[in-house]
Amino acid sequence: MGVINRMMKIIILCSVLILFSGHKALGQEELAPPVISFCDILRNPEKYHGSEVTVRATLRYGFEWKEIYCLGCRKEGKVYLLIDDSKISKKAGRNLKKLPKEEATVNAIFKGMFENRGKFRGTRFTFILQEIDEVKVLTKQGVPPQSLPKKHLKKVCGMDPDKCD
Repeated sequence: MGVINRMMKIIILCSVLILFSGHKALGQEELAPPVISFCDILRNPEKYHGSEVTVRATLRYGFEWKEIYCLGCRKEGKVYLLIDDSKISKKAGRNLKKLPKEEATVNAIFKGMFENRGKFRGTRFTFILQEIDEVKVLTKQGVPPQSLPKKHLKKVCGMDPDKCD
């Protein structure tokens, strides 16, 4: 009888472990989604249209413009960064408030919805922001990349300007 009791306890314990192994524990963060190549998205816009993606890119912004880009694929088309306060997380809101107010160029990881259509004149694509993380201000100027000083240009879209992974 003792052996059967021990075996039943082991079976119940194993069942409980299997049952809860797929659920996150209280307070445990979900794993971050993989960062997708920004250039791959722009070169294959039909594949990613309407998808939630996470990318590493450079943001330049100022009065009435917000563009995210990577030098290696900027020729594929401009990407407007749409920031809708109702769609961003509290953490993203806090990170955005830390940015210089008027204009700047920053590197960051962006999570949001990619759309294969521009919402504003001169843009081909739209990225609807949900999260922004690992923000690094390069300069308090939101000028086009060709107008950036070389010391800032070397840092655009990561250390390698031709690669934005």
